Amino acid sequence: MPIIRCHVYALFFSLFLLFIFISYIFFVSFLSSIFNFTFNFLLSCPPYSSPHSQRSSTHAHITSAL
Repeated sequence: MPIIRCHVYALFFSLFLLFIFISYIFFVSFLSSIFNFTFNFLLSCPPYSSPHSQRSSTHAHITSAL
């Protein structure tokens, strides 16, 4: 009987390790997708910062016109 109990504990432990491994893989893929999303967002961010430079250039044009 203790041998069967030991096997059951080993089975539960292996299932727990498998669950940790699968959750780790999902977590890493989730983090990589979030990182790719933020990286693409930061890459698409410079067109958003260009109106600020255009506004400053128009501000310079206005001050030069004045």
